Amino acid sequence: MTYQQQPGPPPYPPMRQPPRKPGLSTGAIVAIAIAGIVFLGGALAIGAAALGSGSSAGDDANESVVAVNYTNPPTGTSGNLEFAVLNVATGYKKIGSETAAGEFVTVKVKVTNVGKSEASFDPDAPYIFDAADKMYSADSKASGRIDDKLNPGMTITKNVVYDVPPGTKPVTFSASGGFGIPFARITLPAQG
Repeated sequence: MTYQQQPGPPPYPPMRQPPRKPGLSTGAIVAIAIAGIVFLGGALAIGAAALGSGSSAGDDANESVVAVNYTNPPTGTSGNLEFAVLNVATGYKKIGSETAAGEFVTVKVKVTNVGKSEASFDPDAPYIFDAADKMYSADSKASGRIDDKLNPGMTITKNVVYDVPPGTKPVTFSASGGFGIPFARITLPAQG
């Protein structure tokens, strides 16, 4: 018995592509959009960098900053740590994301382990004193509190930040080489 093949549905005609419209392809449009977004993001980043983090002397909030750099830094020793005050700056209203209740004073201090064993520097422990011998403690949020362990001969430099009443002029920096060790009191040269 032979079977005859049944006719099937007629074959579909080949699909024709719609005619191309003049202009940009979808890929080109997407590429242009991405390039525009990247350019805009770069421009915003440059603008943000130009404005700074809020801690530079050029900001409106910090336009009254006075900084004193010491060519012969005053020094003092407590335990295994020697402290050298490199710079004192007064008048900051804002440092990073922190805003002063009064104004910030920063003390840039170089700390060297001059002993024969490890020593720790706690940036919350140093104090400053004004001419009336009022003591001000460090602002750990604005200072970015990090304890540093120093092996013999190692040196670090830290900015210690204080929130003080406006116009306060520090005359003494005081720091300790560890718990129970007497503080070194360092007299600061007069500021302008």
